[in-house]
Amino acid sequence: MCRFYSQDIESTLEYARRLWINGQKQESIPLLLRIAFFDSSGTYRYHSFRLLAEAYEANDPRTSMYYYDLAAGVASDDSLKADAVFRKINLILRQGLYDRSAVELMKLENQANPALSGRYSFYMGVLNYRQGKYSDAEKYLRQCIDSAGFSDLSLHIRKAEKIQKRYKPKTARIMSIILPGTGQLASGNYGEALNSFLLVGALGGLFIYVSQAYTITDAIIAVFPWYQRYFQGGFQNAERLMEQKRKEKEDETFQKVLETIKKYRR
Repeated sequence: MCRFYSQDIESTLEYARRLWINGQKQESIPLLLRIAFFDSSGTYRYHSFRLLAEAYEANDPRTSMYYYDLAAGVASDDSLKADAVFRKINLILRQGLYDRSAVELMKLENQANPALSGRYSFYMGVLNYRQGKYSDAEKYLRQCIDSAGFSDLSLHIRKAEKIQKRYKPKTARIMSIILPGTGQLASGNYGEALNSFLLVGALGGLFIYVSQAYTITDAIIAVFPWYQRYFQGGFQNAERLMEQKRKEKEDETFQKVLETIKKYRR
């Protein structure tokens, strides 16, 4: 242990990298922090901050973004700085923070470097796709691929547009308000549709029976709270299921988009 702490910063970074390669990311964190603290010249800080950011990505995205910012701040050139920012944007997009992603991408507009320009176009395409702006997404993603892939890309983008029109959560909600179960039916959840229809229908019938056999007050006190609970839960569930179905379909199509970009990328 004493021998290790007598090593210089470069050797410490190399040792941390070996730990990283061997899958011991957590063990490398104290070493990387040591490098960031003691490297007054800043020569190795960028690499330590980058590795720290990656180490925290899975379990602590906020800390990861913090270290990507530090890496960008100490980068020795625009290419390294942009790389750190792009990695941060990728992390933000995976969390669904699209407005924040847009702000970060604004920092990277008008890239002169073709490689950086391509990455900018890719992330702008991904952002617009996730926001449902499919025409803009196609415009940016076309800049990432050869013209031979344009038709395939357009095919997947058109499919995404159809999914957006076909699977509307608010429509499912309204349908289930009008007739319980129809919103679930529209999203393809037949079991949920039948359950909602029968349960709400049975409680509605029970409400009528109690109000006629006894009094309307008895029906309101004894049955209506249950009817309201399952009726409201039904249309909320219909909206949620439709949202899940749309996201599932969008994700499937997005994978096709990524495969097209990988196949035809410049």
